[in-house]
Amino acid sequence: MASYHTLNELHHIFNFDIKDNLFIYRRKHSIDEFNMLIDAVARDPNINGIDIGSISISNTELDILTNMLKQNKNITSLSVHNINGGNGFMLSHEFLSFFDMLSHNNNITKFEYYNGTFHNRTKYFGELLEKNTSLTSLNLQNNNITNDDMKILSNGLSKNRTLTSIDISKNKFDDIGLEYLLGALKHNYSLIFIEFSNTVDVIDDHYFMNEIDYYYNTKLIVDAIYKELENNKNYKDKLMYKIFKNI
Repeated sequence: MASYHTLNELHHIFNFDIKDNLFIYRRKHSIDEFNMLIDAVARDPNINGIDIGSISISNTELDILTNMLKQNKNITSLSVHNINGGNGFMLSHEFLSFFDMLSHNNNITKFEYYNGTFHNRTKYFGELLEKNTSLTSLNLQNNNITNDDMKILSNGLSKNRTLTSIDISKNKFDDIGLEYLLGALKHNYSLIFIEFSNTVDVIDDHYFMNEIDYYYNTKLIVDAIYKELENNKNYKDKLMYKIFKNI
């Protein structure tokens, strides 16, 4: 097998763009080829972000990525989306190792995991929020997050002290999930930006007559979230926060 030492030598194998971030997307590859790519990333001091989208990643490849991130001190941004046909990473020993690495990583400040699913994985995201001390930005957009998922995430969020921005838009929770979020904000003093646009489910036709009351209750919760963020120490210091509430 040929030995590759730079990212530029791998363009004939992978589709990717290089600036300060590496974007890997839409190309079938072997495990050996993926290993070569990750090895090249580890060797390149100019790469500080990895964006992996619309490809399939096996457990072996996830393990390769995890081990590199354990050692690499340059990568501060990791984005994973549309993986394995939208099913996300497989729940496996390698998946658990990946999240354990993220939970204890001190370099990555931005993590994106979107256009996937939370099925049977929510508690690991909750533990990530509870244990990690470096993340400032988390994007969980469009993962079919439900009220039950929000309960777990909010528990982790209530114990987090570093996250300043979270995107939970385009998910499947409703005003109950928002109440869990509000409860977390009463204990979290770092979060200053929340996006949950296009999230709150449109009520079923069966309950159309209750739609006005439903919207009113949701509006009260959203207003309470606004108020809680206004009391946030970081908000007062930095004079910035925003919530999208297209519900």
